[in-house]
Amino acid sequence: TFQNGGLAIRANSAQTLGLPLQGVEVDITGLYRPGAKLTAVGQTSADASALVNYSQNSPVDYFTGGLLSQSVASGPADVALQLGIPFTKGERISSNVDVTLKNVSIQLNKQMPKISGVSGEIGIADGLVRLKKLKGTALGGDVLVSGGSSKKGGVKIKALGVANASGLASYLSPKLQPYLTGASPYEVQISTGADGADMSIQTDLKLMINGD
Repeated sequence: TFQNGGLAIRANSAQTLGLPLQGVEVDITGLYRPGAKLTAVGQTSADASALVNYSQNSPVDYFTGGLLSQSVASGPADVALQLGIPFTKGERISSNVDVTLKNVSIQLNKQMPKISGVSGEIGIADGLVRLKKLKGTALGGDVLVSGGSSKKGGVKIKALGVANASGLASYLSPKLQPYLTGASPYEVQISTGADGADMSIQTDLKLMINGD
């Protein structure tokens, strides 16, 4: 509908890059005046696989330095999206995406262990990504994941957790299970940038080899 020199569009549902949206509201203000702007809001509850697909095929892939380019995920997630597109040349597009994860499983790539039972929030605001209180289970123990992107480019993520013998054996090789015992805290840092991705691991190795 046209009103007050602008355009308002309302839809019960819509879709963008395979991601279904509900309660979509699109407004164009100042349609015939300088400073005209389009704003769009919507929300959805979808499987995390749809979010990963959206990330891989949208500007989010650039914001995250391709961090999720090889990722697979599953589980329920809620998304709230807000987009602002100015019609004036030189003004920046604004975007805000809030994702709430609920018991999600995710694997960054085939070489990384899967993190299951992930809960927490991910925020994307004007091209910057923030991981908020992400908790899950990996390598048989609890893990806490934090980090995000910076204005200088690239993404830094830190994972703090504890690996136990059975979890580590399941990841490396089930044949190791009879020979390992104990647990070990660890810290993993992953960074992406123009030169690709780097990963560092620090641990006080407390896992012991069984001699029996």
